[in-house]
Amino acid sequence: METNTGTELVKQELPSQYLDILKLRAKLKELFPGVKCRIERQHAMAAEKIESLRHEIYNRVLLNTARERFIPYEWLSDLLTEDRIREALEASDGGIIDRDERPQVARDVREFGLRTFAIFVTLKKPDLIYRFFQTDQFDKDARNFLDKRLPIEEGILKHALGLTRIQNDIRTLVETANKKGHVLDGNSKFKQLSEQEAECISLCEKFMSVQDMFLSPTFPQGPRHRFLLDTTRLPFVLNPAQSKTAGSGAVNPPQGGFGKVEKETLPPLRYEDKQGMVVVRKELNSHGKEAYRDELRCLRLLAAVHHPSLLQLYGSYTHLAKHNFLFREAVQGDLHDLLEREQRPPKFQHDDAFYLAFCGLASALEQVHYYANNDLGLEMVGCHHDLKPRNVFVDDGRFILGDFGLSTMKDKCDDPTTLAQDRDLYFAAPENIDYVEAKRGQVGPSGDIWSLGCILTEVYTFMRGGREAVRDFRHSRVIEQDFDDVQITIKAFHDGRGNLNPATINHLDALEAAIKAETKARLAHGDGQRPVPELGLIQLVREMLTIDNASRPNIKKVLQRLRCVTLQKKSEPICGELLGSPHSENIEFIIERQVFREWLGRLEEAGRRGQLYLPTDAAFDQACKALDALFDELRLLSHQDELEFPLFSQLRRLNEQLLSCLDVYGRLSIRRAVERNTIPIARKLALKSKLPDTIVSETTLLSSGPNASILQLLAAAQVKARMGQKGSLAVPRLKRTDVTLCDLPKDAQIEPTFRLGKLKQDGGAVEIPVIIEEMTIDAKHAKPENSDRLFRRLENVLSLSTADTLRDFGALNCSGIYFDMESELIGLTYRYPPRATNSNSSTRVA
Repeated sequence: METNTGTELVKQELPSQYLDILKLRAKLKELFPGVKCRIERQHAMAAEKIESLRHEIYNRVLLNTARERFIPYEWLSDLLTEDRIREALEASDGGIIDRDERPQVARDVREFGLRTFAIFVTLKKPDLIYRFFQTDQFDKDARNFLDKRLPIEEGILKHALGLTRIQNDIRTLVETANKKGHVLDGNSKFKQLSEQEAECISLCEKFMSVQDMFLSPTFPQGPRHRFLLDTTRLPFVLNPAQSKTAGSGAVNPPQGGFGKVEKETLPPLRYEDKQGMVVVRKELNSHGKEAYRDELRCLRLLAAVHHPSLLQLYGSYTHLAKHNFLFREAVQGDLHDLLEREQRPPKFQHDDAFYLAFCGLASALEQVHYYANNDLGLEMVGCHHDLKPRNVFVDDGRFILGDFGLSTMKDKCDDPTTLAQDRDLYFAAPENIDYVEAKRGQVGPSGDIWSLGCILTEVYTFMRGGREAVRDFRHSRVIEQDFDDVQITIKAFHDGRGNLNPATINHLDALEAAIKAETKARLAHGDGQRPVPELGLIQLVREMLTIDNASRPNIKKVLQRLRCVTLQKKSEPICGELLGSPHSENIEFIIERQVFREWLGRLEEAGRRGQLYLPTDAAFDQACKALDALFDELRLLSHQDELEFPLFSQLRRLNEQLLSCLDVYGRLSIRRAVERNTIPIARKLALKSKLPDTIVSETTLLSSGPNASILQLLAAAQVKARMGQKGSLAVPRLKRTDVTLCDLPKDAQIEPTFRLGKLKQDGGAVEIPVIIEEMTIDAKHAKPENSDRLFRRLENVLSLSTADTLRDFGALNCSGIYFDMESELIGLTYRYPPRATNSNSSTRVA
């Protein structure tokens, strides 16, 4: 209905079989005079609804790299809601589905048959899906298998749509007519059946031709491998900018020896989104079933680990007799590409980013060498067998271990070695091939250790000198060797005769000499003594590049050493902040500085002896975060030199986190060393605070009794020192002898926090009643949760004056403070609050 201005007010759909159209029009004119009414037949609007939905489906059609049309399932699911399905069923005029059945059919379609339903919508016959529920070809739970039966066979489809029944009826009619000698040209039933047959055949042909458009697989997927039909349309969107890559993101890559690698673009997850996911597709060469099964097995096992530095498998499938793997794209290419860059990538501007990436790569290799899955009850020994820069990808500041085409995974009780395969020999271990005998050797996890040592060497070379330094090092390794009148060019890190390549030795020696020279120059400038992580890295590489494979460290030891080196590297800026801090004379700061230095100095030894307790990546990440937070806290404290009482509780907490990386012996050793090194400072502070001589002797400080703890002494001395500082507080410093505590009631079972007492004034001539609060100082106040609470309370109480309280509100105000070293306590005295006045009732507290 519309007004004279043409504005539509009401649109109502009514079942026309129950209405007289003429009477309805007359009644509407009577009820709404002057309002233009337009009545349309239901089927016209219904056809529009179906056509609109059909149009929306075709709007979601994409073109894949084979130039075939397909529709992503997620886009169908987003479009075909239960309401839209029910509306389409209601709009159908075939009379196939009863009104009361439509809601349930819509629910079943939504859950089990979106693809099948979409096909019928494109044929403008959405209600025909009900035939799949009616035909006896399907069991009573047929709705559960609607989409699972796709692509449907032509014979089953004809039976479901009734074509088989129609053709049987026609055949029976023809046979009957032939027996009777009748002609069927004018037979109405024969004509009707022939028309139904033609329509049904047309529907079947259209269904068969369009169904493949809706059957593209969805990626990422689970671990199950898919065998796709030859007619399957892969969901890789045609992209003009698409180009082949090596590994994961390389530019202009060569073809691999085990297959080809290409970038593919998956559709966006939502129709409204513009950017699809880019994945890397690895298509294997024809090596038989065993080749892809071995790699698939390794990938499945490693996928269950969910390690951030293991290349993530997004799916695997066999199509047109070719085996394919889909991986997450490493946006920054592979490590070979990184080493050829003119400048460092944004994520690797600082050296510690490389060290963290080293640890991630070694941790991933540990998962391969020592595979364990509690859920599956598996413990296996693996080997990558092809570790090189091309197979290490770079993404988001990480080195990602990938390409497991030659990898093996064996039971932990089996021999982990395997006959060497064809691979790039530049980074292969010397046992990989015997050039003299011209035969392959047995290689195992120790071969991966050699290859990892080669990678660490080249990456560190890049860190120091960029790509030109890497190229020079590679060029220096080229040597010509004669093996029984056969000259072979060797570019490996060994010389092919059971020795290290002389260029490798010279290069490592030159790196070590340069590092030592830089360290000497730094010390000459007064930067302070600290560990040199670069020397630790070079030493580790030397051990990894040992000709005797049995002498190489295993990956667990390599990982521990790399983590030690990384923590040392991340500690360098902290050492600088500690050296130049404005709080260098503060006893609390001195203690925490000494704790950190002791911890840092023991890292390397702890790593070598296996005393570093970093069993998981999470524990290592926590230690790294503690170092980052420690640096931030020191930067914050460097701007608080004007504070009278800076708090160092956060330093203590972070130091405790770092100490947790060591075993119990290491932690106790550090604490004892800190106590010994802090004794001279503690004695100086204690004497300055006029503490009794009996408790500041070295014998007492080194004794093991709880009352002689150095931490207790430092806590008490620090409180006394703070109390003796000049400040803006107007609270008198009292003597312990000025205060007398009243006796407790005889029935008192616990000692109260507040006691009644008397305070001497005017040289003892006058005593006034006071309330006394005494707080004990002991070793626990070396802990942040206790010391901070005590110091903050003292500062707040001493700064609160009578003027800060409501006039008619009775409040305790501190009138003095004293320190009792013999009893090891602090005392606060409070005057009784004045009586409340009645001058202004508005200030009273009810």
